[in-house]
Amino acid sequence: MKKGLLLFTYGGPETMEEVEPFIREILHGRPLCERRLAQILKHYALFHGKSPLNDASRQLFRQLREKIDATGLDCSIFWGCRYAEPRVETALEAIFREGIEQLWVFVPTPFGGYSDIYTQKWQAFEENHPTLTITSIPPYASHPLFQQILLEMTREEIETLSEVEKNETVLVYSVHSLPVDLARQEYQPQVLAAMEKIERNLRKNGLSQEIRLGWQSESRRPENVPWLRPRLKEVFQEVAEKGFRQVLLIPLGFSLDNMEVAYDLDIAAVEWGRELGLKINRLPTASHHSLFVEMILRNIATQG
Repeated sequence: MKKGLLLFTYGGPETMEEVEPFIREILHGRPLCERRLAQILKHYALFHGKSPLNDASRQLFRQLREKIDATGLDCSIFWGCRYAEPRVETALEAIFREGIEQLWVFVPTPFGGYSDIYTQKWQAFEENHPTLTITSIPPYASHPLFQQILLEMTREEIETLSEVEKNETVLVYSVHSLPVDLARQEYQPQVLAAMEKIERNLRKNGLSQEIRLGWQSESRRPENVPWLRPRLKEVFQEVAEKGFRQVLLIPLGFSLDNMEVAYDLDIAAVEWGRELGLKINRLPTASHHSLFVEMILRNIATQG
């Protein structure tokens, strides 16, 4: 049986000229406020229109290919994007031409619910190609290797601090916000379950810093729809009021660098912290750790 792995990412623009068409495609015809569009364009201009997700996806694809080759795993690898080149439809056609019969799909999003928006792209394809079986690698926020990645990266960062700094630091885990009604069935419970495991691992390994969960990148549309709370900025306000002076910001909801990390965390969140007298240090996304590729391939072996 010929086997394959599809890395399926969101995608992003490569130039400023691509930004507006990219945003409008994401909206699927829904109206976009011109003021909001101008704000988005201004954010992308800081990166010359190129989403950090593109290079992060390419890097992960190369690492997966190298690991598969090194281990002798009989598995071809493909990469496709939902909203940008290379398109997932093109990748699926290549998968079919190569005669792949068993395909695993990995979406680098730790939590379910939100990642379900990706599945519609290949469900119809599978129905039209009965010789192909597609298996989604499940959400991995509570996977032992993902939890180990978070623990090791956090511990390494904490160990660089002086004793005074350790006492002044709070760990803030950041996850993409969603409307409450959309999140309550699957997404939010998975986030809270992952946070419980994170706290147990921290305490078991002698880390005593307080931890918080903050929701980021809320779109606030449609209006009058409640979104998950507390917002990241509200968490910063709370910890500043409690006397903390430093925040170790951990992008729990994002495994690859993207605009929500590069702008929302590295620029906007740092500015919020400065206004509140907080020094913000951000942990790298999980894909920077060598165990991330191991986690993906172990999921394949487990389902095997």
